[in-house]
Amino acid sequence: MRHSDRPIDYDISVGDLVIILDNVDLFLSSVYSQKICIVIAVFPSNTNVVFNFELRIMTAEGHRVDVWYHEVRKIGDSNVQ
Repeated sequence: MRHSDRPIDYDISVGDLVIILDNVDLFLSSVYSQKICIVIAVFPSNTNVVFNFELRIMTAEGHRVDVWYHEVRKIGDSNVQ
């Protein structure tokens, strides 16, 4: 089975480590691809009426960025290459 054929694990919780798939730029925050971050918040659906972000992550340097599930992969997920 190829990596792209495996289902993606979107069961991400606070405290999970994730890897950034692509560069994320939002206002004054940037996180570069392949950076490992920790999940510090998981937002309930439709709580952010403007962008509807799903996760807040923090880098080792302390930068906080809101992202969508498709922008990250949980460490340990078989789809991380």
